Amino acid sequence: IPWQQRKELGIVRSFILTSLELLKNPVHFFDTLQTSESRGGEILFASISYTIGFLINFAYMFILRQEPLISKGKLLISFPLILLFTILLINVIALIMHSFLTIITSQHYSFEKTLQVALYTFGASQLFQIIPFFGSFIGTFFMVIFIILGLTTIHKIKYYQSVTVTVLPFILLSVLFLYMWTLVKDQFQI
Repeated sequence: IPWQQRKELGIVRSFILTSLELLKNPVHFFDTLQTSESRGGEILFASISYTIGFLINFAYMFILRQEPLISKGKLLISFPLILLFTILLINVIALIMHSFLTIITSQHYSFEKTLQVALYTFGASQLFQIIPFFGSFIGTFFMVIFIILGLTTIHKIKYYQSVTVTVLPFILLSVLFLYMWTLVKDQFQI
């Protein structure tokens, strides 16, 4: 993986090569992925990708003169906090997926590998932000596909297990959201 050789290749070159390799052949990418001692490299990859996606979205808002939910100045100032929250959320989602993986397969797998899959796939999916209007939808679609391929490859599990582990948390979170919405929806009626 070029990103794991970024000291030799340089950050920009290794970032581009890693992104291209993951997008072109995710199975080969995850098959050759080495577990590292710390998550710092994967977090840096995801952070750079998120920053690129954020800046592209911000540029589109500026060009199209769309107003974000909060002012552009506050959005830029709050970016580090948003990035920190996003990385934390990826860790939580990886933990939930890994818990389902353990329950569904009755096996104990490396959480570090599950987290690597989550961080790299999130990072690669952010690069789809370059596509106006639909980039986030396309990126999310490919993120789910890459997670399924990554978990299948890195943990040597069956595709249906990987699909279940990937999709089940989203279904449960959606059901939880709908349930919470039914509890509070009357407060939002006009």
